[in-house]
Amino acid sequence: MVAVVVWGWLLGCMGLFGSQPLPEDLAVARQQLADGQLPEATTSFKTLFDAHPNSTDAASGYAYTLMLAGRTDEADAVLATLDYGRSSEIALRRALLARRVGNFDGVRDHGLRSGTDAGKIMAAEVQIIDLELDQATATLNEVASGASVEAATAREYLALLQNEDSIYRTLANPVALWSLGKRQDACEGAEILLRKLPADARRSELLLLWAGRAVTSGQPRIARSMVEEAVGLPPELKWREQATLAMIDIAEGNAKSGIAIFDRLLAQKKGVPADGLDDARVTACALATDPTTAQRLVRGLNSPGAARCLLQAGAVEAARTRTAPNALGRMLENL
Repeated sequence: MVAVVVWGWLLGCMGLFGSQPLPEDLAVARQQLADGQLPEATTSFKTLFDAHPNSTDAASGYAYTLMLAGRTDEADAVLATLDYGRSSEIALRRALLARRVGNFDGVRDHGLRSGTDAGKIMAAEVQIIDLELDQATATLNEVASGASVEAATAREYLALLQNEDSIYRTLANPVALWSLGKRQDACEGAEILLRKLPADARRSELLLLWAGRAVTSGQPRIARSMVEEAVGLPPELKWREQATLAMIDIAEGNAKSGIAIFDRLLAQKKGVPADGLDDARVTACALATDPTTAQRLVRGLNSPGAARCLLQAGAVEAARTRTAPNALGRMLENL
């Protein structure tokens, strides 16, 4: 359970305040960003921002390019120049930036100030890890009605916080830590708590969920321990158990074993959802330590995810063959 929040920096129709950047100038900057030309896009957005400091589009675009370059303090400073009263989206973006650098006080304050459901979810997560559970419950109740993703997330948190079992109530803490980006701490906390639950199907499903999270967080030992304790899984999750073990093998450097498990799952087909298995293979590819293993794991897959994991593993040429003519593909052409 993770609060689903999209940046949305450059999407949608956002009002411009003060004098407006020329539409063609803004379009050029956005196209440079879409083409993976980060230095050029940064310069273009900075020029727009300098000329139109009250423009939400110019400030948001410039801040986004700064964030991509790892200059998060500068990105926040740009957003701070805009009046909160003009756009709650600015406060939400500042909350997201604060989460990126682990400034949880900033996450809470900007999230609440945004007045948005997404911002309130992030604020409630900080309140949970700060053990301000009454405040967290009140914040979540403001969001819980409705059919949105944020409302569903709020209800899931409330179900934990209001559970009769104290272990489930405490489990809200690692869930919030995971969402806020403190993933290793979250997995370590979840491991301790899940071991205390009675052995049943719900515990096993949670162990499998957190095992997947642990292996992608650089903790294969914890992941393997969780899978081994996830007994009595329903038949529809058996493939996922095997896929998780394969990911653990890959993360531990046992490429031959991990690939063999994936090959068996690919051959099995029955009871193995193709989309789910493809996602697991891409995830395992991202855990691979050498280009050969990475290429073997995503053999036959042509997707941005496959391209990204291959690029991460150093298989640049292989990555180029997996992309459509989109932003990632154009970026790879420039390498």
